Formats: sequence, structure tokens, C-alpha cells
Amino acid sequence: MLHNYKSIRHFSISFVLFFIFVLFSSNFAQVNKIDSSRTKIIAAARDIISSVRFCGLATFSDNGQPDIRTMDPFPPDENFIVWLGTNPRSRKVNQIRNNSDVLLYYNDPAGNGYVVVHGSAELINDKEEKVNHWKEEWSRFYPDKDSSFILIKVIPKKLDVINYKKGIYGDPKTWRATSIVLENKNVKFDDNKSTKNLKPYLMFPGTCKEALNFYKDCFGGEIVMMQTFADSPVEVAEELKQRIFNSEFRADNVHFMASDDLPNNKVSVGSNFALFVTFSDLAEEEKVFKKLSEGGKVLFPIGENSFGMLVDKYNIQWMMESNK
Repeated sequence: MLHNYKSIRHFSISFVLFFIFVLFSSNFAQVNKIDSSRTKIIAAARDIISSVRFCGLATFSDNGQPDIRTMDPFPPDENFIVWLGTNPRSRKVNQIRNNSDVLLYYNDPAGNGYVVVHGSAELINDKEEKVNHWKEEWSRFYPDKDSSFILIKVIPKKLDVINYKKGIYGDPKTWRATSIVLENKNVKFDDNKSTKNLKPYLMFPGTCKEALNFYKDCFGGEIVMMQTFADSPVEVAEELKQRIFNSEFRADNVHFMASDDLPNNKVSVGSNFALFVTFSDLAEEEKVFKKLSEGGKVLFPIGENSFGMLVDKYNIQWMMESNK
């Protein structure tokens, strides 16, 4: 829907690197907990989108060329599905019938970042849905809802997110945005209840990058994020700067984080992994942290950045952070 807008603005964004780093004490390697959890990234995406009324919708012609126009969308629902309205005779409708792949682009007017939604579009002409997804200000564009109005339902597949306020940045070398795959359409990404998420954190003796590429070859998927010590706030010897400071791997439901150790804090079999839990509520994180540490050892108490680490009484390493 073009409304009275002729094109999407082009914005020049400069990317800033800021990561919070925490060092292991005595017997443990460094652990940076860059806030790359899905819950926080999705919350950061919603934060950007909530600041924007209009978005850009890109559809694709038969020869693969994108056509982009300004749209007036509904906010993403709990599954991050986005609804839009348009003229059923418009070019975008014909293009969606031939190729359901679309992109939605939201740019924060204050320059705090942007969101790109990679999705699959469906054309919906159901009367009830058209009533549920209708804006009164659209009346002058669609005098007859039955014949002059159709809905576009965008089901998300992946999000690209930059949100400087929320600490979500791009790759320091390539400037590629932080990305997450939304592979399960039945999972709700927004919930008022306290939630927890667990993923392994693997530590390697200088072979992290090699291992990640091996796992990518095995599972497919992608290395969502990879940061070397050279691009981190940590001072290390020149020969160690290309070791991996923090990274994240995802292939469907296979999901873990990883890093390299340092010579003065070498990992060994048994100490080369931890369980990394993210919470949606700081109070719950503190409660669980306290219970798990009973009979064990606190390596890092929960600090201002909500990150904490401990070894429980069964000698299992735990890393924790919260998104609130």
C-alpha cells in the first residue's frame, strides 16, 4: 500500500561495537556473555518496530528483482506474524502469488537501529480476518472492503536486528546484523510469564573456529555470530588475537555458543563446556543461582549486566543471564 508515500527512505547507519566482558578467576578461562539470546534479540526487534509506524515491503519479480514500497502494518503478534492490507489488483499481490518470499524493513527514526523480517507471505481474503485487521484511516483507500481490500500475512523466517539501545550490534568486521532464525511457527516469542532457555557453551583450546566450520558442515545451519579477541575489549598477545572470543551456532533446533580458551586458563576434557541459561526475569535468575550454588562454588556473582557463573556441587559449570 503506497498511501501518500512514494519511496522508502535510505538511511546511512554507522555501526558501533560494544560488548560486555567478564574474566574467569584463577582456574577458569574468560567468558564473555554478549547478550545474544533469542529472547533479548526479539525484544530488541519489537522495541525498534514499536517506534515506527511505516515499514518497507519488498516483493520479487519474475526475474528476481525486488520491488519496494512503503506500508502501514499492524504490529507483530505474539508469533511475530505481521499483517498488512493492500489492493488485490496491485503488483505486489501478483508477485506474492508467484513468489511468497518477502522482506519487511523497519528503520528507527532516531537512528537507534533497524529490523529486517525475512518471511513468507500469504494472501488472506477471509471476511473475519479483514474485520480483525482493519484500520479506519484506510477507508479512503478501500471504499469496498469486499472487493478492493485484501490482507497480506507475513510469517517470519528470520530476523536481522540492530538496536544500539539494547546492546544488539552488527559484526565488527563485516557489519552484518545480528540474525536469528524463527523456524517454529507454533512457538510464541512473547509471553508475560517468566521463561528460561538453556543451551550448551563449548570451550576449545584454540580450535573453536575450526570446530564451528566442522559442525556447520555436519549440520548445515549457520554461524550466527563470531567475534575474535582482536575485536574484543580484552588485551591478549598478538598470536592469540585470532582466537574466538565468543560465537553462536544454530541449525534448526541445534543451538550452542562457543569460545577459545587462553594459555593461562586452559580448558580440558570435563571443564570445556558449561550450561548457559537465559531467564526472562532477573528475580528468578537470582533465585535459581542461589540454589544451584549451595554446596558448590560461585565463580562470578550476578553483576550489573545480569551475568553470573558457578560450579554446582556435582562439578557442573553454569552460566546465567537475564533479559530484564
